[in-house]
Amino acid sequence: MSKFFVMAFMLLKFPKEIDKTLIIFIIISITGFSIRLYNLAQNPLDFDESIHAYISFLLFKYDIYTYEPTTHGPFLYYITAAIFHVLGDKILSARLMPAIFGGAMVLLFLPLRRHLGNIKFLLISCMIAFSYSFITYSRLLRHDIFLAFFILAFIVYIILFFELHSIKYLYLGFAFLAITMAIKPTIYIFIFIMVYFVILNKNILYKMFEILKRQKIKLYYIIISAAFIFIAINYLFYNSMTDGFYKAFSSWITIYASDPNRKESLFPPFYFYISHLLKFEFLVFVTGFIGGLYYIFSKNKNYFILFCSFWALTSLLIFSMMSYKTPELTLNILLPFIIISGFFLGDIIERMFFKNRMIFILIIILLLIFSVFINYPLSYNTNNEYEEISQFIKTIKGDQNEIYFLSYLGNFYTIQWPLPWYLREYNLLQSDNKSNAIELNYLFDPKYSDNAKDFVHPFRTRGIIIASAYITSMEKFGYKNIKHFEGSGIYIYY
Repeated sequence: MSKFFVMAFMLLKFPKEIDKTLIIFIIISITGFSIRLYNLAQNPLDFDESIHAYISFLLFKYDIYTYEPTTHGPFLYYITAAIFHVLGDKILSARLMPAIFGGAMVLLFLPLRRHLGNIKFLLISCMIAFSYSFITYSRLLRHDIFLAFFILAFIVYIILFFELHSIKYLYLGFAFLAITMAIKPTIYIFIFIMVYFVILNKNILYKMFEILKRQKIKLYYIIISAAFIFIAINYLFYNSMTDGFYKAFSSWITIYASDPNRKESLFPPFYFYISHLLKFEFLVFVTGFIGGLYYIFSKNKNYFILFCSFWALTSLLIFSMMSYKTPELTLNILLPFIIISGFFLGDIIERMFFKNRMIFILIIILLLIFSVFINYPLSYNTNNEYEEISQFIKTIKGDQNEIYFLSYLGNFYTIQWPLPWYLREYNLLQSDNKSNAIELNYLFDPKYSDNAKDFVHPFRTRGIIIASAYITSMEKFGYKNIKHFEGSGIYIYY
């Protein structure tokens, strides 16, 4: 028996050279996925997440959905509702797709390994995998990680088209760009930057025409095909020819324009994104900024890195000039900075005279991992008082199945989010101080906007009242008990 194992061992053929780069990349990818998936349901859904999850729940449970520009495009809701069908409506399943798409961003660089070279390929991959911002927003139910994924996928397949001269990559690129139209209107900033760069560098268009000419493909055929892809995907998600382009674009101007009635926290100073990047992405931002300036003013004719440099610096300027600023929009700026940073540091390492350059790559990887643990992106909020509130309501509800959120009727943002998500199995109504009420589901139903009066009615039955303030007049309606939750400021009358 022992001789058999010896002979079998000798017959095994081991590769003479192990692909160290691929092994390191696999380790980086697995680690990136693991960080994003680790304890994903630990924290409660925040304000925005709960709205997104609740809309997805209504789509999953009641097939109710209408496009509302303030909650951005429908892609997030359809893909989250699909996961709810498979895994159930839980916090874990709500956050699963952002985590998967966030981790998959690392894998998108694999087709570019030959184009980038081993060192730059590894650096850019680990910067995406261990970026504080990308880890954070891969663990939240937000639109931005989906947008970043499809923008990167579009860029990768356009590069493959120019490299391999295969028309299928051009069509795939158009498809990925079309999907971004169903995610978030900030895509128009990227499209503007890209078109402006192509206008400044017309050689890119000439090269594309040469490839098409060699393939014997007419330009009008490409234009018609691209238009069909955009219209088909747009109609698939929006079920309308105006919502995806006109309504989304016009709402973008409204959403990001100055509004004196909005919270001051949404209108921070010009340097908001710069300070955010310096705090959480110091290595990437500083090296990316220096590298971007270097490549723009150098004689480098690598249009890919030249575009990324232009994209990084221009997006930083445009987003900083916009009055409306939020931390998650940083991903739009950070993505090109990561590519530039990895490319620039790779150039420096490749020009070093040291033989073992892998040491420098490992040092950079360790610095990125160290920065992640310093900023604690895995435990941003552990106060889950909303779970306590939902448990308390279960103990007092008795045969009452109706819960009224006391707030201004018609404005669902004034409801005490994220409670509707945690109480989604109850009959939830929004009411005002005149005892008018409307079922919460209808606020997201297109029928409501068409004929609101059909759905507004007086209190039908006595139920539990949830408000964000202490209201002395509740005793007149027979509510003699009150429970106050200090963490969330919620008052429950029953």
